[in-house]
Amino acid sequence: MIYHKVELESLNKTVNIPLYEDELYCQCPKCGIEQEVDDEMMKSIYFEGGDLGSTSFICPDCTKKHFYKE
Repeated sequence: MIYHKVELESLNKTVNIPLYEDELYCQCPKCGIEQEVDDEMMKSIYFEGGDLGSTSFICPDCTKKHFYKE
């Protein structure tokens, strides 16, 4: 099981939160919309040597606006 470990200092307790592939989300750095992180996004992080903490994904609408200008 892959999990996120959270320390709740106010309760003096540590909680392990399981991570499932259909429960990962990020925000578009351009517009802030929340989007689900899918398998292809995770593969691109892994195979391109990225890391979860510094990776951002631009949403499809912003991709069209910023990269495919007519």
